Amino acid sequence: MIRRCLLLFVSILILLAPPAYADLKTANRQTFFNNTTDYFATIGKDGRDKKEILNERRTTRRQARLQAEARRQRVLTRKRMQAQQNTMMRKINARSE
Repeated sequence: MIRRCLLLFVSILILLAPPAYADLKTANRQTFFNNTTDYFATIGKDGRDKKEILNERRTTRRQARLQAEARRQRVLTRKRMQAQQNTMMRKINARSE
């Protein structure tokens, strides 16, 4: 029984996950999961409060995505620099031998 529940849960997560080919560079994207959590966060709120909560949540998600993208770019830049340094060192070592 536990295995079936776990299998069902994992299957639902896989089906609801954004596809691998989704445009990950879009900072303002809304996913099904985001829409669902926004719905539960705004249950019972009136119009103005609902808009404020949604705007705050979207802004927070946008900032997190932009920070993650910046972090990813820094890592890629470091890796490229390291690869260039390794290439230069190989050339220098090849000349000295």
